[in-house]
Amino acid sequence: MAMVKPIALTKNAFDATNNEVFSFTSSGGNQIVKNKITIRKNSDNTIVYTNILETFAFNQTVPANTLTNGEYYNYFFNTYDISNNESPASNIVPFYCYTQPTLTFTNISNNDTIESSNYQFIVEYDQIQDELLDNLKFILYDINGNILSESETLYSTDIPPFQMNHTFEGMGNNTSYQIQVIGSTVNGTQISSSKITFEVRFENPAVYTKIDLENKCNDGYVQFRSNLVFIDGVSNPDPPIYIGTESVDLGEIGYWLEWNQGYNIPSNFILELWLTPALLGEFCKMWNVSSLSEYAQLNLLRNRLNGEMTLKDTFEVYAIGENGYVTTYSNRVDILNNLSKIVVWVKKINDTWSLNLDVLERTDNVLMWNPDTQAESNVEFNKITNLY
Repeated sequence: MAMVKPIALTKNAFDATNNEVFSFTSSGGNQIVKNKITIRKNSDNTIVYTNILETFAFNQTVPANTLTNGEYYNYFFNTYDISNNESPASNIVPFYCYTQPTLTFTNISNNDTIESSNYQFIVEYDQIQDELLDNLKFILYDINGNILSESETLYSTDIPPFQMNHTFEGMGNNTSYQIQVIGSTVNGTQISSSKITFEVRFENPAVYTKIDLENKCNDGYVQFRSNLVFIDGVSNPDPPIYIGTESVDLGEIGYWLEWNQGYNIPSNFILELWLTPALLGEFCKMWNVSSLSEYAQLNLLRNRLNGEMTLKDTFEVYAIGENGYVTTYSNRVDILNNLSKIVVWVKKINDTWSLNLDVLERTDNVLMWNPDTQAESNVEFNKITNLY
C-alpha cells in the first residue's frame, strides 16, 4: 500500500506567545509513524518553521513564540511510514496569529454592590492588532454558577477598542450573582471575560410593565413581549375544587397542588403563602428534583410552651440538604380555625431563615350544628386538627 494524502484541519486564529497544536487526519494507506509540519508566510510562502516528529499521533505542537502575532500564515503536513516513504503534501490551510483579545467590564468590579434590581453592564473589547469581533453574549449566573439569563447574541463591526452593553432586569434584593461575557472573533478565536461576583441590595426594586411593545415600523407590525411566565401545575383531585375565583380547596387529606417543572428556586429566596388553614402538619414542601432527599418542608403546629396557659399556633421550617438539617420556628399566635385567613412568610438568605405568621382575619372558635343528618356526627367543631 502507498502513503495517502493527509488532510490538514482548519485552524482558528491564536496567540503565538502560547503553544499551539496543529492536527491532520488520514485514512487508509500505510501506517503513519512520523509526520512533518511546514509553516509558511502566506504573503510569499517563505518557510518560517518545519519539523519532523516521530509519533503515531496525528498532530504536532508548535512551541510558543515560534510565530509572530499580527502575521498571516499557512501550513501543511506530510506523513511517513516505517520505510520512510513520504505522502503527498496535505491541503494548505491559512491562519492568523493574533494577540489574545480581551473582554473587560468597565462599570463593575469583583464584589461590588448594585443598588437596583436592574443594571446595564458595559464591557470593552480590545485587540492589539485590531482583529474584529464577530459576536458576544452576556450571561448572568447565580452564586453557584447556574445560568439564570442570557442576552441575545450581539454583533459588531467596530474597530477595537469599543464598548457594548446589556441590561439585566428583575434581580433580587440581598442576592449575589455572577456576570460574564463570552464571544468569538471573526477568525474564530473563542474569548471570555472573567466572572465578576456582585451583590444586589436596594430599598425599592424597579417595577416594569407586564407587556413591552416595540413598533417594527419598517416591517409593518408591533412586537409584544411579556416577562410573565405561566407554569402549569397538577392536582388531586383533577380538576381541583375551587373556592370562589382565587382559592383552591385542599381541606381534605389527600388533596394537593404541585408545580414540578418550569422554574428554579434560587439558594436565596422569599416565599409568601396566602391561605386558610385546614389541617395541622405539613402544608408546603419544596424539593430538589435531582436529589429528593434534599427539601424544605413547612409544618403548622399547635402546642403549649413552658409558662404558657393556653395553646398557641406556629409554623416551622424543616430543611435538609447535603450539609445537614435545620429547624426554625415562626412567631406564635392564638389558635386558628378553618375560617382564619393567614399569610405565611419565609425568607432565606444564605444560612439564615426568617419566618413570620400574620393573621389577616379570624373568627371565633365555635360549635356548629351540621345540617347533614346523615353524617357520622351531627356536631362540627371548626378548630383545625389532624384528627378525624
